Amino acid sequence: MSSEQSMTSISAEFREAVPVLDLTGDEPSLDWPEADYSAEVSGSRGHWRIQHHLTGAAGIAQLIEGGKAQFVAEARCPRTLFSKLASETEPTVDLVFDEEMIREPLFVVPGVIAVADCDLPTADAAAIWRRAGDTVAVRRGTWLVRGRAVKQDLASSLLMLRVVDHLEDHEMSIRPHGDQDGNTRLEIQIPPAQQGRLGDEAFIAQAWQAALAYLPSCSAFQLDDGSDNFFAAELEVKLDGLPLWNEGEEWDPLMAATRLLGMPLDDAAQG
Repeated sequence: MSSEQSMTSISAEFREAVPVLDLTGDEPSLDWPEADYSAEVSGSRGHWRIQHHLTGAAGIAQLIEGGKAQFVAEARCPRTLFSKLASETEPTVDLVFDEEMIREPLFVVPGVIAVADCDLPTADAAAIWRRAGDTVAVRRGTWLVRGRAVKQDLASSLLMLRVVDHLEDHEMSIRPHGDQDGNTRLEIQIPPAQQGRLGDEAFIAQAWQAALAYLPSCSAFQLDDGSDNFFAAELEVKLDGLPLWNEGEEWDPLMAATRLLGMPLDDAAQG
């Protein structure tokens, strides 16, 4: 086979395929050997923030800069078949949706998607893609980067914070919140004046400490009555080795909160 015939064969083979930076398996994709991708996913229920980090894949970065591809985050709920996709040209993506549309478990999938039919440069892709041509045709909606799905965990789903109008500016309140599956979460209510503090780690830690201190008096979280509350069972597993909230004075809500969330170190301690 001549080199021209060989090139034609390679081009035909890759006509419908594209190089993907795929991190969903045990081994990273070989399509972009020098690329590195990660995503910091934070949030809970219907409000998530995803911070993307992409290096070493200039072809994909070029499409993003040209408006032909965007950073994305997709929420997927297998039980309700709900999905929601959010996208941005900047690496910070806010994913917001009605939490009544989901039931545990929820998965958030980060990555990059082509938002228009375009040509993807292959200069820094694997050699097999470079032999196929200087660019590869990409159709709108194609995933170019696929990160690992992040499952909503107990620390983000047990506690819900809700802004309400009936509280004074300096007040907070806690109550059980039953969902449609018969499980009970804990709802902390705050006034609009405190809404700006929802991104404050110290404020969230305070809310968690209050919530865990409330557990012994919440009937839905009793451990000795055969309760099938999913969140109570999951919390018991997460706190394995610590005295639980049905053990009287042995229960330490502050220790439990820091076991779940950890305590951020200051800059001096980290250095």
